[in-house]
Amino acid sequence: MFSVTAYSQDDRRKSDSIALFAPTGKGLPDGEPVNEKIGNNGGRIISSDKKVEIIIPAGALQKETTISIQPVTSLSPAAIGKTYRFEPSGLQFKVPAKLVFHYSDEDTADGSPQLMSVSTQDAKGSWLRLANVKVDAELKTVTGTIMHFSEYVNSWTIVMWAHRNKVKVDNEVGVELYLTPINRSLDDASLKDFIDAHKQWFGLQEQNPRIWSVNGILRGNSTVGKIIDIKNEFNVIYKAPVKVPDWNPVDIQIEVKGIEFEGRLINVIRKCRVRVYDHLYKVNMISTWKGGTKASWGGVKTYSDEGSFIVNLDGKAPFLLDIKNNFETMTDNCKNVVLNPNSNTGLIHITQVQKISVTPPATPGGDRIVEVLFEKRKVEFTKVKYNCPPPPGFRGGSAQGNTSALVVVSVPAMPIYIKFIAKDEEQILEERGKPGTEVYLKIWVEKVKDE
Repeated sequence: MFSVTAYSQDDRRKSDSIALFAPTGKGLPDGEPVNEKIGNNGGRIISSDKKVEIIIPAGALQKETTISIQPVTSLSPAAIGKTYRFEPSGLQFKVPAKLVFHYSDEDTADGSPQLMSVSTQDAKGSWLRLANVKVDAELKTVTGTIMHFSEYVNSWTIVMWAHRNKVKVDNEVGVELYLTPINRSLDDASLKDFIDAHKQWFGLQEQNPRIWSVNGILRGNSTVGKIIDIKNEFNVIYKAPVKVPDWNPVDIQIEVKGIEFEGRLINVIRKCRVRVYDHLYKVNMISTWKGGTKASWGGVKTYSDEGSFIVNLDGKAPFLLDIKNNFETMTDNCKNVVLNPNSNTGLIHITQVQKISVTPPATPGGDRIVEVLFEKRKVEFTKVKYNCPPPPGFRGGSAQGNTSALVVVSVPAMPIYIKFIAKDEEQILEERGKPGTEVYLKIWVEKVKDE
């Protein structure tokens, strides 16, 4: 039996699109907020994790204002660490405020510090770099100036992007580099025009040799995988080896010296990681509950919840990958308000793993039995604020704003225990009811094939 810990919360609004610069949703709270009152004399406030601070000069604010910094999950493809939400949202400064990100050596493990910047999210959900950002390698800070509050994140000016973060043995995946857009670049051109322009910029750096490596080996080899095709020197194909390498995920790196960038010469080192796999099994879970009637207060409500995780059987010890917990969603015919959209875990909530066991086959070539035991966690269901008047003839309340919650007493979140056979065919582990009925639950597992 192997003891492992694995946990994450995935934003259900995050797009699965491979369009690198497509707009994203908003991040979810991911840390303790900090609040402080700052007046006309200015002041300084630093986040709870000490990673970012805002310095507001005298005269920037017209009156005393409560300023807050809330760490949230990062949805920007260029993000380095968490994103930070500054409130009051949209607050305008009369003179520029200074935004300072503090970084560590760990933050620069995938690239040169000179490539760091600060990005913000516009009203359309696109992420744009601030102009005139200064990197201080001695103080390990990235500093920009802002005139209003929004969401900001320490980010890369150049994104190294694998088309997929996993590739099956003996298969291929594309790897590319892009410049992230500055300020309002996307407002002046189509997405295609923007991407074409930045590919052309990379093409202008022809005089600089590109050094590609895989796990530190120049262009890789048969053990770690190879860079087998180079189309425009910033767009390559990685071919995975026929066996899962010991150093996995593999590090794919490019090094370019003396690139002209925004009026200065810089050395570019960027990395991305791709997991090579052979035996991955994805466990999918879905549950729906229906309740109420059109004549009842709140109308017909449907609560839906989904989740998934991957069991990795490559290597010496099994472990979980790609844990995705979606918060419970509610639909109804009355437009009720969900009071806890960022904490309503629902019936399905993947928690920490207590144990994973893999029983070897009794005979060579036989199927292995996989068992996963999770820690128990209480369920938080959706809490609802009624946003419509009670139906005619309703007795027991007359005012709008009453609250209700789907309550199931002493029910731990699912899954608690999962058992399946490691084989190629899809397996239904549990199924109750039918889709569209009052109660429906399905848990099934499938072997991950090449995407």
